[in-house]
Amino acid sequence: MTERGFITPPPGLLPEPPKSDTPAPAEPRLAPPAFFPGPPGAAPVGVQQETAAQPVVAPPSVAPSTDFEPEPVLPVPAAVVPAPAVAPETATPVPDEPEAAPGDWTLEIDGADFGSIPDVLVLGRAPNAAVPGARLLPVSGGGTVSATHAVLRRDGDAVTLEDLGSTNGTAVVVGDGRELLPPHQAVRITETVDVWLAHARLRLRRS
Repeated sequence: MTERGFITPPPGLLPEPPKSDTPAPAEPRLAPPAFFPGPPGAAPVGVQQETAAQPVVAPPSVAPSTDFEPEPVLPVPAAVVPAPAVAPETATPVPDEPEAAPGDWTLEIDGADFGSIPDVLVLGRAPNAAVPGARLLPVSGGGTVSATHAVLRRDGDAVTLEDLGSTNGTAVVVGDGRELLPPHQAVRITETVDVWLAHARLRLRRS
């Protein structure tokens, strides 16, 4: 057989090597190891001395230390609450005349506000104390009003008007006309109304 790069010759082409009658030398044998006696109780040399197995001792467990300082807890900042808004103070105007309470009566004379009607009020050019305890209120009317012309009285939620025998009379406006009051007869008024003392115009206003 021919391999790549080698040529095998045919049998018998090359001479065979000569055979020798001398036997091959025997391999030397090694002597067994010698044992030398040792001191009494000692194991012979070359023999491993068996030793008792030593127990495995686990390392002592270390308890965790309890001497520790906790981390400081920082305070939680409080929520900032805005302060309620305060309305600015405003000055309260002081009226020149006392204001009328709800359900009260006020008096206007020729467009001028007199204020709240007292319990008893006598009207005229130069009124006198014709009614005891009455308050006196001068009313001009261009000289047409009598000296003591009429009287107003409070009567619960209403007022009464009475002519005191004036020269030119007292009238109450009803609709588009005037109703002349008989002297010395009180008329009860419950709503805002215009009143004429001769030529002087008054308004009785219920608030």
